[in-house]
Amino acid sequence: GFTVATVLGPMIEYLRNDTVLGRAGVTLMGGLTGDVSFPTQSGGATAYWVTETGAVTDSQATFGQKTVTPHRLGATLPFTTQFLAQSSISAEAFLNAELMTVLGLELDRAGLAGSGAAGEPLGVAATTGINATVTYSNAAVWADIIEHETGITTDNAAIGEMAFIINSATVG
Repeated sequence: GFTVATVLGPMIEYLRNDTVLGRAGVTLMGGLTGDVSFPTQSGGATAYWVTETGAVTDSQATFGQKTVTPHRLGATLPFTTQFLAQSSISAEAFLNAELMTVLGLELDRAGLAGSGAAGEPLGVAATTGINATVTYSNAAVWADIIEHETGITTDNAAIGEMAFIINSATVG
């Protein structure tokens, strides 16, 4: 048996969830050094019917501001120079892929369900002012999906690219 070489096949990867926020169109802002503010329009003009000689009532748009603060996400994966030198797999590519995967998964988790405490961003599920009439304790049924879409369009929020992020139980 000492004369028989061991041949390594391709790596059998650790099974993980797939990341979804990037594919859903979420914008990530990297390299921030401070808070970023976005102007918002919180109210709009009003149209009035008047008689031929009647005066139109003045109306105006109202504005506000939403401020976001940077959050830092990191992961470490210690390795030795011996691992780099002697590994039969592409060690640097493996380490990079592993770190990018866990960072992406944590971005998804925090973006969807983050608590907003201890340096963690506030996720969509905990954000106030979002008309979330549908909660899914298990797999959604078709009526839940219809109610969800109805709520979006009723609030005039069907703007830009939108996506549903659902788990495999709901897909099934």
